[in-house]
Amino acid sequence: MDIDVLIVGAGPTGMMLANEVRLAGVSTMLLDKLSRRSELSKAGGVQSRTQEALDQRGLLEPLL
Repeated sequence: MDIDVLIVGAGPTGMMLANEVRLAGVSTMLLDKLSRRSELSKAGGVQSRTQEALDQRGLLEPLL
């Protein structure tokens, strides 16, 4: 397996970074210390800059 970028942490930031890197055509591997998805919320709100970044990718509207 040939990996260009290793991303550690599968929270909201790691997941978004992995998607952005893959859109650039770079192979990634995403690792997290948990073996399964957490049932707890990782983010209680969305900041303005985060909204702008999501909107640039067409991902904001479904959240509103």
